[in-house]
Amino acid sequence: MIILIGAAGRFLDQHTEGNKFWLTICNSDAKKSKFPMLFQLQALLVGLSSVMVSISTSHRTENQELHVWHQIINWSIAGPSMVFPLFSANGLLSRLTSIFLGFAPTFLLLSIGYEAVFYGAFALVLMAWILFENTLIYSSKVKRLSSSFNNMEDNAIVDGRYLQLSDIRIPLIFSLSRAITGK
Repeated sequence: MIILIGAAGRFLDQHTEGNKFWLTICNSDAKKSKFPMLFQLQALLVGLSSVMVSISTSHRTENQELHVWHQIINWSIAGPSMVFPLFSANGLLSRLTSIFLGFAPTFLLLSIGYEAVFYGAFALVLMAWILFENTLIYSSKVKRLSSSFNNMEDNAIVDGRYLQLSDIRIPLIFSLSRAITGK
């Protein structure tokens, strides 16, 4: 499920040509990634962590101790996977997808059940929320610029928006609301 969500984000980011509205919301005309195989590497690490979770769970159900090499493999997957989002492209959707896939292996390795479903749903809600806020920012800029220009199609240049520290309020509010309601 996590790899499918990442693939959908990657597909949307790659197929935005010609749509000015979508390009502006996602800031897709930003500098491209220096590492074109980053998505594939992150998807591979998510797959490896899923296999390692399965192996670790089977050892634990048989009341066997985890081997040292299991722990080394788990740490070698979890450590670098959290650093890889730093090398992603600056576009909003590509950066969000990279962050989502970057923390997925660690989350999977620390989970024991259906927490991966929560992680996928949580990521989808956050991506939708950020894209919705960017749509609101874009529409307010268009309204402001359209009042000063006669021909909006030719003259409007809307600056892109990158992830900012203030975007932390989105997952924080969502997490707090989940913790308060207990659901």
